[in-house]
Amino acid sequence: MNNTLLVRAEKAGNDDERGHYQLLRQEFELEIMMIKMNLEHLLKRYAREIQDVADSDGNLTGPVLELDQHERFAIDSARKLYERARAIQTA
Repeated sequence: MNNTLLVRAEKAGNDDERGHYQLLRQEFELEIMMIKMNLEHLLKRYAREIQDVADSDGNLTGPVLELDQHERFAIDSARKLYERARAIQTA
């Protein structure tokens, strides 16, 4: 996505269009950073449980993860970001 927006900014016909793509790129980068931070938090909270499942050769299904509000928001944001990225790439 980052490359798509970079190329579109470089090929933009005017400053307004270029600025639009640069702003979108910054928004995507910020959103990805926020999502990454919250998912890292989730993985740290459940590190032991995740490791147990990974070490079980498929014999454990693992616990249902209880997400805090920030983690839920990050997952919802990732879904929305994916949808926005698809829309931009197909436009």
